[in-house]
Amino acid sequence: MSTPETNFFLFLGSAAAESSTSRLKASNLLYVWKRLESGPENWRKILAHLESPKLLGALTQLTSNNINYMIHDHYQPLAERFFRALGETRSVVFIHESIIAPAEDYVFRSSKIKNVDPPTERIGGFDPYRHWDPAEHFGPPDRLALEFAKRMLREHDINVMPYKTNAELSLLAWRFIEQADKHLLFRVYIPKGRLWSAEADKLFSLFRDWLGQVKGSRVRQDGYSTPQGQVYEFYGEDGSALKIGDQFSEFSNFLNDCLDHPDDAARSLEFQSLSVAEVSEIVSRYSKEARRLKIDLRHAREVKILSLRHRLESELAETEVPDKEIARISEAIIPSIDNFASALTADSATKWRINSQGDVNVTINKQVVGEINGIAAQHVQGTTNLNPQARELLELIDQYGGKRKPELDSAVHELEDEDASRQNRISARQRLKAFLYGLASQGGAVGVGLLTAYLEGRLGMG
Repeated sequence: MSTPETNFFLFLGSAAAESSTSRLKASNLLYVWKRLESGPENWRKILAHLESPKLLGALTQLTSNNINYMIHDHYQPLAERFFRALGETRSVVFIHESIIAPAEDYVFRSSKIKNVDPPTERIGGFDPYRHWDPAEHFGPPDRLALEFAKRMLREHDINVMPYKTNAELSLLAWRFIEQADKHLLFRVYIPKGRLWSAEADKLFSLFRDWLGQVKGSRVRQDGYSTPQGQVYEFYGEDGSALKIGDQFSEFSNFLNDCLDHPDDAARSLEFQSLSVAEVSEIVSRYSKEARRLKIDLRHAREVKILSLRHRLESELAETEVPDKEIARISEAIIPSIDNFASALTADSATKWRINSQGDVNVTINKQVVGEINGIAAQHVQGTTNLNPQARELLELIDQYGGKRKPELDSAVHELEDEDASRQNRISARQRLKAFLYGLASQGGAVGVGLLTAYLEGRLGMG
């Protein structure tokens, strides 16, 4: 079968659930299904599909069977190309929790299912088509094979979604298809109590307008709100691969230039196919909007500082921390506006922590430091309504989340929002599980079992 000449989805392995493919048919969307339990020649065809510019998204289900023969001599070079290709396209890899969860955290791992050395016979007797029993399908793969697969997934930053039931797999698969078909560029959940959450709506609206008027990008904004927070989603109407993070940084710099260096702002538009009159009008309009927004952001910060100071004075009344020091701490904790991007990036909410050595002028014991940091988190991050386990997750995400920090941070808050849709919360939960499992596989000293149990309990599911 040749690569399709129109846009299509690619299903690999058993990810082609009937519920997903029937919806694609109803929407007149093309899909291709390929077996992973197949010979090297079929794997080469899979690679051709993955590298096609017409590919909308790839959905892969990896089983123990798949993973085990990836380190076979005939497959390992193809498997390395396979993971590299997945990392370079919009993709999701579904893996049953019994495969990637730490052994002590999953009841399916009994004494009858043990990690073994890889097959010594690399060539003869290998048959990827043969039937595998449930233990071979869902139980642990060979140790070295699993280490290889995890390393590939991590190195190529592939989106992994663990699942436990077929119903869960179907829901997650369709959610991925829906977002890929609409060309989702960016999605973030902002809790109501977060610093500058009220100003985020105006900033996002200006950003969408700037993308269309200045960059000529057809971008649609969507999302939903609950009493607890707001979800913002950006979709690329023309399907172009916009690097939304880079675009937002450029937009933030443009707003700052409009305020402080309007000539530089005008020069930045020279290559945008705009007339002199259009450039002048754009700079003038965005200067006014930026000035209003800057005032709103400054006022919001001042209100937070005052609220934090009053809360700290009340909570620390019986300590030896003087009022002047509390006022200074409050001022230092609430981030300032370096540029407009700092009002929305995750890093703006992680600069407030203090320690008992260098950040304060008096000696404060660790218990008081912890209390101050907890109160600060409520005022900056919007964690007032979060339980201790959710806050612990946010701490881990801050330390180990890397470039997925905003996505994982959003997942915690959306999971905790009981007014968010169930499918969004399930997706958020599984994304957080993948993060914890990945952290555990790299030797992270965290109680993965306790935190995954908490994640299950948030939706009343086992």
